[in-house]
Formats: sequence, structure tokens, C-alpha cells
Amino acid sequence: MIVETAGTLKGAGHFTLWFLNGLLLFWLAKAVRPQNTRNQLWGPFLPFVLATVAVVPYLLQVTGIISRDTALHWGVAIFLLYPLTEQAGWAHTLFGHFHLNVVLLALAYTSLVSHYIRFIKKLRQAN
Repeated sequence: MIVETAGTLKGAGHFTLWFLNGLLLFWLAKAVRPQNTRNQLWGPFLPFVLATVAVVPYLLQVTGIISRDTALHWGVAIFLLYPLTEQAGWAHTLFGHFHLNVVLLALAYTSLVSHYIRFIKKLRQAN
């Protein structure tokens, strides 16, 4: 059953949702293993990877390669629960506004950049 709302969750909404999930996973991994240099170096790429994978079904719909019905099929769930987030009312409410997505992504990206600045300073002090 497809939930109809005033708007539909666009690619920016899917990207933002999974970018923030990836950022939370990175922060969790950083808290669990704060001295792990590999995690500090490569962990910030996790939000970008998750967000890119999550937006693939939307891009395939926009380009006309697949239909909306195909994208909502549970076989597409490999793309980070795309059918579930596409039909969730809470996702439409939170991530259905382009400008809010831009602000959230800007804040998240700023936190990643500040992480790298602190990380590089720490590495320079160690040498």
C-alpha cells in the first residue's frame, strides 16, 4: 500500500536521510574506538557512500530506466530500504523540503570538515 502525501520524497530527501545516518554511524564508531587512525581517516566517507547508494533508485526513476512501481518493489530494498523510506510519512515531513535538506547537509558536512581539521592538527602534533 502506497501512502500518498502532499509531496513525495525527492532524491535530496533520500540523500539527506542516509547522509545523516552515515554521519551518526561514523560518530558512533569514533566514540567506540577513538584512537583508531583508519577510522578517523576513512570514516567520514561513510555518509557519502550510504547517501549515494540510497539515491540510486530515485535517479533510475528520473532517468526513466525503471518505473515508480518497480522502485517501490521490495527487491529494491537493497538500496537502503528505499521502498520503506519512500512511503514513510515521517520521512516526507522531515526530509521533503529541499531547503531544509540543504541546511542539514551543510551542518553535517561542516562537522566532517572540522573533524578532518582536528584530525590533521592531532597528526601534526604527534610528529
